[in-house]
Amino acid sequence: QARVQVLEASVVKLEAQGKAKAEANEEAMRKVMAEMADNRRELEQVVAKAEGRIAALDVQLQAKEQDLIKLRDEEARRYAMMEERLLGGVRDELSKARPNIGTWS
Repeated sequence: QARVQVLEASVVKLEAQGKAKAEANEEAMRKVMAEMADNRRELEQVVAKAEGRIAALDVQLQAKEQDLIKLRDEEARRYAMMEERLLGGVRDELSKARPNIGTWS
C-alpha cells in the first residue's frame, strides 16, 4: 500500500509537471503569435510606405514623360520651321537665279 501511495504521488507530480510545461508552452506560443502579429503589422506598414513611394514615383515618371513628349513636339515644330525657312531661302535664290541661267557660259 505504501508503494501505491508513492506511485500515486509520482503520478500527481508528473501530471503537475506536465500541466506546468503545457502552460509554459502555451505562454511561449502566445508570445510567438504576438511577435508574429507585430512583425506582420510592421511589414504591412513598410509595404504600404513602399507602395506610396512607388505611386509617387510613377506620377513623377508620367509627368517627365509628358514633358519629354512636349519637348519633342516643340523641337519637331522648330525643326520644321527652320527647314521651311531654309527651303524658302533656296526657292528665293532659285527665283533670282532663273533669269540669269541662260546667260551663264
